[in-house]
Amino acid sequence: MKMSLKHLFTTLTENPSPESEEALRHHSIELLNKCFPPVPATSDDPAAQSQSVATELKDLADALRTPSLRPVFTSTAAELLRSFLKQVLSVHISSTGSLLKLQTTTPPSPSLDTTTEGSLRPILVQSLRVLGNACIDTDPTRLLLLPDVLPCLLPLFAHPDLMVGTIAQSVFVNLCTDCPAAQKAAREAGAVGALLGVVERESEGGDCGMGLRGLGLLLQPGSESDQGSEIEEEGVERVVRVLLGYLGRGDVDVYERTLALDAVILGVGWEGGKRAIDTREGLTSLLRAVECAGSSDEEAVAFFADGDDDDLGGDDDDDDDEDDVENEYDEDAAEWTRARKDLDNTLASIEFTPSTITSTIPLVLLPWLQGSNEALWTTACVLLGNVALDEERCLEFVQEHGVHTHLFRIIRDATSKEAIHFAAGFLRNLAVPARNKDRLAEVEGCWDVLRGMWTRDGAGDVGLRVDGVAVARMLVNQNLGNAAFLMMGSEGLFEALMNVIPGTGPEEKKSSIDPRLEIERARTIVAVLRTLHFARKPALLMPMTRHQNPTTAAAALRCLVTQSTWPALRAEGFLGLALLGGKTDARGRKQVREVLLMEDVGGVVREVLLEKGEKGVRENARACVVGCTEEEEEEEEEMLRELRAMAVAVEGVIPTDP
Repeated sequence: MKMSLKHLFTTLTENPSPESEEALRHHSIELLNKCFPPVPATSDDPAAQSQSVATELKDLADALRTPSLRPVFTSTAAELLRSFLKQVLSVHISSTGSLLKLQTTTPPSPSLDTTTEGSLRPILVQSLRVLGNACIDTDPTRLLLLPDVLPCLLPLFAHPDLMVGTIAQSVFVNLCTDCPAAQKAAREAGAVGALLGVVERESEGGDCGMGLRGLGLLLQPGSESDQGSEIEEEGVERVVRVLLGYLGRGDVDVYERTLALDAVILGVGWEGGKRAIDTREGLTSLLRAVECAGSSDEEAVAFFADGDDDDLGGDDDDDDDEDDVENEYDEDAAEWTRARKDLDNTLASIEFTPSTITSTIPLVLLPWLQGSNEALWTTACVLLGNVALDEERCLEFVQEHGVHTHLFRIIRDATSKEAIHFAAGFLRNLAVPARNKDRLAEVEGCWDVLRGMWTRDGAGDVGLRVDGVAVARMLVNQNLGNAAFLMMGSEGLFEALMNVIPGTGPEEKKSSIDPRLEIERARTIVAVLRTLHFARKPALLMPMTRHQNPTTAAAALRCLVTQSTWPALRAEGFLGLALLGGKTDARGRKQVREVLLMEDVGGVVREVLLEKGEKGVRENARACVVGCTEEEEEEEEEMLRELRAMAVAVEGVIPTDP
């Protein structure tokens, strides 16, 4: 029985022997002689002969989908086969490394008519498939093929047969996926430019999905030694600009659009990519591309409509094709949503030149905030919140552009947690300047929107409750009107704030409480205490001491003094306890005494009184103890007598406002 490549590979996998290895070598020589005979062939039909070679290669390519056969490909027995495959690729490349014009060039071998599609194309396609399947998840194969195959592979990206070019790109993707060494070699070989050419030629027909995947692989972050001039020389800035232009087209399907956006996200991780979008023109181009992509209707795209399924090793079963297509579109839509979220997170991490973002407000970002697209809301809030870091710009956003009115509407109406999160973060920044606090609080339904955030109880809503409390803290901090309204102006508003962590009294286990929410609520209580005390409005503080379920205000402050990561927050906590116990009423004083008697709080008080720590902590702890305990001989609680004796021994009684 005549041996085939598939049979020989299977034999070498299941029952290797020197005879089988020699048989593979001999068969490889036969293939080489069929396609590249030393003398012109006269007896056999060249077309039929090359078709038989293509059939063998197709069977082997299909078989190499099975991982167990792939190690044979790297063995010494397959060395001649690898050489044959390289030669198949090489006959398409001129001495200058470019594609031969096959329709006008003399064939490399009289027996292989390269002007005949039926003779050359199947061998080339199946050779590429063998190489691609052989190196799936197989680093030894990749490293073995890199030196010889990569130089022949890159020019094939521009092959006039679109299917050949796409399969060549697929082989490249397999070579480089999860293989930093291959990615580095590809960058050095000029693969970025070759793949960018694929994207630029896409308008001529076909698709560039594999080219975009390849670009994404080469733009992936690596070690500093892997990222150097070899990619910068290709011009990452130009890459990002070309991709932005591609994204802005209206005829790109969602799959390729997602790949392009992923590549842009990776590209802006490089300095050149950042430069590409940190200009008015670059950022506007990105935003318009995203806007265009979000509003375009998806249409079915027929890939390789004139292609032969046999070339790709596809099966003939067409059952459930419609369901498969529908599932693919659902998956593509989910991937686009994922890529948009990745873009928002990436934009949030970039330190833009402020003028770049502010220049896009009138024409792009403000209309987005005024619109109804939640994905665009999110991106606008990310970018604007990114630069809302100084008083002048925050005043401009509120006093001139009135963006805060849209933010409250977004928080109220959005279904996307990301949109709500970034809108609240932007709003928190806008509430920092004193002149903005009243303007924000004047928005109709402002406090109802915040109350709604505090009471969210869905899965994953804790972070949004944190955001809502943080906005309230900035509104009440050093603003008498807002602090008074939180305590007295709306029925149950302060109770809603306290109940933002339901069922978390002092006896609850700390592990059941989200520390971010606990700390943000405590800081808001301190902000109210500080604002109303220094405004000389102690009567407005009395409702705070009446709240005892699920916890008292004093117990809510406990988290600030027991945490040790941020000394400034510990100072805030002791300041709040000092004001609550010394400036309210007997109930407030009693609640603070109960907190001081807690073992963990008492331990912290001893620690800070005995040792000089960060500014404000020791002073505020002393003021808290002295203000909430009796004279030594009158104090009934032994632990409080001990703490008071330690506090009296410390000089300086004025609490510090951090």
